[in-house]
Amino acid sequence: MKLHWPLIAVVALLGVGLSSVCSAAIGKLLDRGELVDEWHCKDPIDYPAPVLVRALVYEKGYFNGDVIAAGVTNPAVYSVQGFQMRWDFGSDGDGGAPYSLVLQPNGDASYYDFTGVPKGEKVSASQRYKCKKVK
Repeated sequence: MKLHWPLIAVVALLGVGLSSVCSAAIGKLLDRGELVDEWHCKDPIDYPAPVLVRALVYEKGYFNGDVIAAGVTNPAVYSVQGFQMRWDFGSDGDGGAPYSLVLQPNGDASYYDFTGVPKGEKVSASQRYKCKKVK
């Protein structure tokens, strides 16, 4: 079962009844503003196939992106590194994000799974997609 930590934090705050200051801080963390970018990613070989992954970007917030696959929405930290767009998501228990979706300017995307990989070791993409910007 995949846990969604921002949602758990909000439920915990509501259940415990912490001060309004803490509630406001969590609310600010989860306030992502407007959706500014949306990418639909498909199998690069069978490109007319259905959308497999959706990558979203919001205008603000710590979790300023989402990666949606197999009906599961994963809050993500979106960043731009050089020309590449990157969504890091999931939790490895040590504060790290074990999954990444990296999108090139030409729409080629790669999915990386770092679970069980020693820190600093290189990993090859386990899946590839062809993506198109829809918003």
